[in-house]
Amino acid sequence: MLLKKRALILKYGLFYMACMLIPFVEKQQQQIDLLTKTAEQRYQELMNKNPEIIQRIAQKHIASYLGITTQSLSRIRNNM
Repeated sequence: MLLKKRALILKYGLFYMACMLIPFVEKQQQQIDLLTKTAEQRYQELMNKNPEIIQRIAQKHIASYLGITTQSLSRIRNNM
């Protein structure tokens, strides 16, 4: 019985770690992208990965996520 409890705790512990690690890695990648990619590249990547977000989320939030102003986002969208 004790071994089953320990195995269960270990199983859920690993699941919890995986659930916490994925968002951490994604945030790390976002920070790297802010330093290494242009705003146009970041917007294009967002459109490729999550095209539905462009329609559902306010432009000011998308601009903030990309690290640019709403005016810059508007220019990028007009040039594409």
